[in-house]
Amino acid sequence: MKRLAAAALLAVTASACASAEVVVLVQVDDETLEGIEVQLLPYDRDHLFDSLGAVYAEAERPEPEIPEELRQARTDVQEAQGVWRTLELEWSGTRSRLQTISGEMEQYSRGERRYQELFTEFNTLEGRLTRIERDKDRAFEAFTELQVATVAQSRAVQMQRDIWADEAYANITEVIELKLAEAGADRMYDTTDASGVARGTFMVAPGEYWVHARYELVYTELYWNLPITIEGSEPVTITLGRENAEERAKL
Repeated sequence: MKRLAAAALLAVTASACASAEVVVLVQVDDETLEGIEVQLLPYDRDHLFDSLGAVYAEAERPEPEIPEELRQARTDVQEAQGVWRTLELEWSGTRSRLQTISGEMEQYSRGERRYQELFTEFNTLEGRLTRIERDKDRAFEAFTELQVATVAQSRAVQMQRDIWADEAYANITEVIELKLAEAGADRMYDTTDASGVARGTFMVAPGEYWVHARYELVYTELYWNLPITIEGSEPVTITLGRENAEERAKL
């Protein structure tokens, strides 16, 4: 009887200590992302940073905000870049079609009907290409001017925010160490492979964790800090996508 009780206790203990694998897939707009660093944390990093920031803001000064006019200027830059890229694609497609027509015309003599049809199309597209190229160059100039105009202000604002963050979060390392000791666990890191998956590293005991990662876009970054609960030893798959990300301004 004692042996049965001991065996049962051992089974319960082993079950309680069983580890589960956490698999993370990073996929944005149907594209899996390779080389993204993923962290599995036994604490809520947002809560730690927000708490320190709130204390510093109350005792010293609040975090410098991104001026609304700068946000609008950066939106204008993004829109201008979109116009330029659209015209560039149109120019490239028209130019490619002209090259195709030129090659096809070589198969016919000047007197043939098909040659005349191609010749007419070529002349029409050639005029269009000239207009598109002019518009494309103007759009690029407009985009460049807007971009240059925002660079200095963006750098100045970012410098102010960096200085504030250095001061506000000066004790973040010590706070994190206390949280790790309290949780009895450590931070885990992995990087997504060619299929956008991070696996094999995140083996954890039951408990509360947060999946953290970042992905930089041209003008913003996607930021993840998702809470998960591990209750047993079954594998858990988490997908990080645009729909569960916070999109943050990037200066």
